[in-house]
Amino acid sequence: MNGVDRVTTEMDEAMSQLKRALRGIPSSAFAGSHKALARAVANLHTEMRWARLAAADA
Repeated sequence: MNGVDRVTTEMDEAMSQLKRALRGIPSSAFAGSHKALARAVANLHTEMRWARLAAADA
């Protein structure tokens, strides 16, 4: 497993942990922040995957 794969796997695990931790907390308190964070992490995850593919081709 290369570094990018390890980091993206750890990001997936961290987001799953966050989702579990937020269960039971009223969603109105963190909904906007969580949605923005999830979107940013998803974008970063995608960019890292593309960078890995580009580096493999170089």
